[in-house]
Amino acid sequence: ASLTLGYCRKVFIQYYPQFTRFEAKVFLTEAFIYMAGACARCIIDNTSVIVAQGSGPDATIAPEMKGFGEIFGTKFIPHAIGDADRKAKVEKNFHYVENNFLAARTFADWADLNRQAKNWCDMVGNKKPKRSLGQMAPDEVYVLEKPHLKPLPVHIAPVYKPLQRIVDMSGYVT
Repeated sequence: ASLTLGYCRKVFIQYYPQFTRFEAKVFLTEAFIYMAGACARCIIDNTSVIVAQGSGPDATIAPEMKGFGEIFGTKFIPHAIGDADRKAKVEKNFHYVENNFLAARTFADWADLNRQAKNWCDMVGNKKPKRSLGQMAPDEVYVLEKPHLKPLPVHIAPVYKPLQRIVDMSGYVT
């Protein structure tokens, strides 16, 4: 998973063995904390993890994810299919990460992979000057974008996975 700020191109990446709404909420919470705020609009791909039905600007966001976005003051907006602007800001980062972070590394487990990924974002991914930013690094341009981010809530509740349980007449939960 990857979150990229649109103006400064600051990136945050994490890996998951599966990606459901639960993992999406965990990732986005960590990403918003990493960025020290959230944008009013979060452009997403047309994944069924966040989108309930449809695609592009006409898509319906899943109520669970819509409510999650409201906690951080962000609105999820699926990009139009084939939107070239999205490819420039996100897909290029996936290529960069695959060829510069993953190459020749080993990981003990998922936690180690994500620790190394965050460290790579801090030390390499957001420090390297980019041509699209006039040879400035994303961390340098981030200073200009940060005042425009929505502040984080005072209290960020832990992400949880709601499960439905059935209690029988004797009070036992199955």
